[in-house]
Amino acid sequence: DYHVILLLKENDPITNAKKMWVYDLDTTLPFPCDIETYAYEALIPVAVPQYQRKYRVVPSEVFLKVFASDRSHMKKPDGTWISDPPNYSPISSPESAMNLHEFLSMTENLKSEEYGEVLDEKDFLKFCNVQRSDRV
Repeated sequence: DYHVILLLKENDPITNAKKMWVYDLDTTLPFPCDIETYAYEALIPVAVPQYQRKYRVVPSEVFLKVFASDRSHMKKPDGTWISDPPNYSPISSPESAMNLHEFLSMTENLKSEEYGEVLDEKDFLKFCNVQRSDRV
């Protein structure tokens, strides 16, 4: 399974303090939500090692340049739509019409940098500058 969120880094022009906001369309938390609250409320530690979360962190300029989806993942085996597709054209890039599965893959691959960096939860929280003592 996968879940997509947007992280927005912000610098306060007066105090120069850095803040990170999470935009998650599938949460009941505030929208946007500060990363500290989101990490504590939504990223509950998982005790079973095989179910540990991984994160693919993709810089916005990389995502906008290379992401492509022909929406084939939104169709049933018989070719009909699971739900009506958006009314805008599918997203494509000069390199591809469909590379969604490259973004969803959590394995290190030869083109990993092209599709962002895969992090475990500890490294993701470090990336977000969040200090959290795990509570299981």
